[in-house]
Amino acid sequence: MSDPRQFDLTTPIPETHTFVQWKGTDVCLDFHCECGHHGHFDGYFAYHLKCTACGAVYQMPANLFPRKLTPEEVAKAHCIQEPGDE
Repeated sequence: MSDPRQFDLTTPIPETHTFVQWKGTDVCLDFHCECGHHGHFDGYFAYHLKCTACGAVYQMPANLFPRKLTPEEVAKAHCIQEPGDE
């Protein structure tokens, strides 16, 4: 299997995952660059992020890997349900 971090959209990913469609959506995120710099972004159009410390530019990933909650975490969580195919 190819590494999903390589943005290969043709190889199926066998584990639970979510595909994000970046449509200029508002996002709030903490960014940790390999240079050691930590930053924050809060806004629209985060297709690419540039590290303000080293200048490296990163493409935002489309695949996210959700973590399954334990029963104890579910009891405390506010959950939304994935819509069906109605």
